[in-house]
Amino acid sequence: MTVPARRVRAASRVTAVPLVVASTLRLRPLHRHPETCVKGVRSSRGRARPTGYALGMTVDVAPRPTSSAQAEATRAGFVAAPERIDGDTFVVPMPTGIPFVVSTLCYVLRDRTGAAHVIDPGVNAPDNLDLLFRELRAHGIDRVATVTATHLHPDHVGLAPLVREQTGARLCLGRIEGDSVDAPWRERAGRVAALDAWGVPGDRRDDLLAIPESKAGARGADADLLLDDGDELPVVGRSVRALVTPGHTPGHLCFVESEANRVFTGDHVLPHINPGLGLGHPFDGNATSVGIAALEAIAALDATGPRARSGVTVDEPDRERYLDRDRQDAPIGGDRARLADRDRPLEALPGHGYRFVGLRSRALAIAAHHRARTAEVAAVLERDPDASVWDTASRVQWTAGWDGLSGFHRLSALAQTAQHVDRARARQPDGSTTS
Repeated sequence: MTVPARRVRAASRVTAVPLVVASTLRLRPLHRHPETCVKGVRSSRGRARPTGYALGMTVDVAPRPTSSAQAEATRAGFVAAPERIDGDTFVVPMPTGIPFVVSTLCYVLRDRTGAAHVIDPGVNAPDNLDLLFRELRAHGIDRVATVTATHLHPDHVGLAPLVREQTGARLCLGRIEGDSVDAPWRERAGRVAALDAWGVPGDRRDDLLAIPESKAGARGADADLLLDDGDELPVVGRSVRALVTPGHTPGHLCFVESEANRVFTGDHVLPHINPGLGLGHPFDGNATSVGIAALEAIAALDATGPRARSGVTVDEPDRERYLDRDRQDAPIGGDRARLADRDRPLEALPGHGYRFVGLRSRALAIAAHHRARTAEVAAVLERDPDASVWDTASRVQWTAGWDGLSGFHRLSALAQTAQHVDRARARQPDGSTTS
């Protein structure tokens, strides 16, 4: 479990991974405003310039950052520097190679014995491994006890097998994610079946079928320790509890550290992006309904946020009609009490972007975003009840236009539109279900 001495190279060249983290259901122009998250790229003069559009970046007013350096890096589209959160916790932003999500926030927790516990190590790239080992040594850490991924996407779990190989650490995953490492849906045959069901025209399929199988992101990630809801990571002297939060993927985990009043949210709640839902192996139920319920559950942890009526913070047609059914269709393991009724705000430590307070408001805003999309899809189906998923996706609003999506982005958009079609078709104005 000793941290190897490795030559450290600048983590600047990282191979892009076949993953769409952000929701592709809405595109908006980005605005340069102090309270709005902005994706940019470095110009020839060394300044950030807006890229124009980014998938899922629909945050008009972003939550308040607890790391000004991470917030500024997010606005500018740069990878932030590593920083200490407290005496035994620090974060190492890992470059991803993904244009609109430039880094994964890798968290390191030191336990009472001095060993490290790594959460979301990031993309599998030698430069990233060097970066992580350098930071461990800089903090006087020479042992890694566990490496954990919140979910199986390659920008979170990709480096985990290599960390295990180099250090002897145990690899930890949620049980549902761990059981899906070799899920057959990832193969080409499953994708062909989905395109058939979605009504994708034959002349539009090559682009979608040419996408590399995302199974590569989880290769070698067989877990040594599978975690269920309520289980604790084996961090000696600290209580870090797993919270199953399905939606982004079926077995996504958040981690609650009650004594520190913080939650590691992975891709369940991000400050600057509305994370896509259903981006994993098939769900037991509708991924959007499941995800909305999980967002409401994590919002309930935060005793400091506003109590918006019905958990919705923006106007949305038919929101009351969907709310009760979401809760009935998507239980996620029973009631969960808030961390504590403290004056100190709960801090969210996400997988991308920046650390922030305002978890309740942000989680409910993401839930409202997905409900609003269901209402938009329902309006399309009201005009054309027989519309296919392809037809429906092409008729909803896109800032860049439907034709502006291709490859991963279009496949993700279709998958998520299919969920909203199912939700819309299962509900009638009087609340009854369709046949």
